[in-house]
Amino acid sequence: MAKPRVGIVGISGYYAFSFAEALWTNHEVDFVAASTWPPEEERGIEGIRMMTPTEYGERFGVKMYDDPLTMISRESLDGVSLCGHAMDHLPMVEAIAPTGVSLFFDKPVALTLDETDQIASLIRKHGNKSGASQPARYEDTIRQAKAYVDDGGIGDLLTVRAFLSHSGIRGETIVPVPRPDVHFAYYTADLTQWFMDWTPAKSAFAIYAKLVPEDLQPTDNAKGIVEFDDGRIGSMDLYCTPLWGGPLFEIEAIGTDGFVRTSQSVGRGTLFTKDGNTAFQADQDDIRRVHFNELNAWVSAVARGEDCELSVELARKVMELCVAWKQSSDDRRTVHFPLTSSTVRIGP
Repeated sequence: MAKPRVGIVGISGYYAFSFAEALWTNHEVDFVAASTWPPEEERGIEGIRMMTPTEYGERFGVKMYDDPLTMISRESLDGVSLCGHAMDHLPMVEAIAPTGVSLFFDKPVALTLDETDQIASLIRKHGNKSGASQPARYEDTIRQAKAYVDDGGIGDLLTVRAFLSHSGIRGETIVPVPRPDVHFAYYTADLTQWFMDWTPAKSAFAIYAKLVPEDLQPTDNAKGIVEFDDGRIGSMDLYCTPLWGGPLFEIEAIGTDGFVRTSQSVGRGTLFTKDGNTAFQADQDDIRRVHFNELNAWVSAVARGEDCELSVELARKVMELCVAWKQSSDDRRTVHFPLTSSTVRIGP
């Protein structure tokens, strides 16, 4: 089977670089081209770019374009990863989806539920296969914990808690978010629902607090819960600090016959059952390994002509829970599902 031919659209920001590194080191794919996304320059955000188009092309050995449609046609691409800023994803999909290529999104897929719905509708219309970035689920120990749950290692799953610590610092500059925001909940919203095998959510409640002085840390500190239709409960903990990089993930799943939990930053976990304890450990917990894992999963899906395990349709459920937690925090009330429409923005 020929290797999939893929490219990247949008070279601003962190994911454009980290995804390129993952594809560049993957021997199962031909990473051949990248394209700038012209509105990046029109908005004057050249400053967030890690390198110029020429430097980017030379660094990864790819041909550079200034138009993604030309790139897709000339390079006969099977898939493209959409990077840059989430505000660009909808216009990118409007332009690119008619080509039929597989689409992989950096996180989040969009900034509002309504934009996510529009993206999902375009993908259904044009038949694109899709995948969405969700680094937490590709951390090795968390995947091992999920395997224990799926294999019945803790009996019937009763509850799950997802934990994230992160920093809002980019280099030496603090991201200027004026109040605690919910965009980091994108990680925990996926983990809670993934471990529950996407059982429909019934209601959600969350509180976001500003715990650290504004000149030190401007983003999330939060606790949230989600009640599922079958009565089970999931929860999330988020905190940010100027002292951490990030992200660092942790999961705890409790069942009728035991529980399993992982430890952030050390790549270790333990399965606890009546028969004793079993420790497990990842080969390493570098975030670059996580991105390699998720891009490798996308490449494999492209080769098979399938969606990734987190398709845009499922990423819509992640967005829905994020929005519910944000609305709950803003209004100090429980939010009930489903959310059919929302223009609440989850990111800065």
